[in-house]
Formats: sequence, structure tokens, C-alpha cells
Amino acid sequence: MNYWLMKTEPSTFGVDDLAEEAEEDRHVGRRAQLPGAQHAARRLQEGRSQAFLYHSSCDVTGVAGIVEVVRTAYPDPTALRQEA
Repeated sequence: MNYWLMKTEPSTFGVDDLAEEAEEDRHVGRRAQLPGAQHAARRLQEGRSQAFLYHSSCDVTGVAGIVEVVRTAYPDPTALRQEA
């Protein structure tokens, strides 16, 4: 099992947002914008990776939840879609 620490700011994307998007089967991993984060995201594997979701830049900082990887990384088919 591989364990990770993922940092987010709840005002931008918090544990509640993650739960909502996961229930709707959205492309949560698309949030990883920095090259280093994208590289790390590709190393997450279904059934072999878990992470602590850490909230920063808020009144109460710390681990807000435990994340289970439910699907190995894949290209987001909507990433290059242009909005009308």
C-alpha cells in the first residue's frame, strides 16, 4: 500500500467538494495543475494507494479526511473541450 499527503485549501476545493464530485463521478484528478502534482497523480493506483487530505490556509488546518483511490489515473476526455 502506498500512502500520500494531498494538500488543498477548503475555500478552493475541500473535503466536502471532493465527496460531492466523487459521488457524481467527476474527474477529480483534473484539479492537479502543477507538473509535479500531475506526475504524482499518475503514480496513484486503484487498490494500492490511500491519502490524507490536508486542509491549509484556513482557521483549522490539518488532516480533513482519508482518500481512497478508486481508479488508476487516465486522461480526462473533457480536458481540451472548449466552452461555448
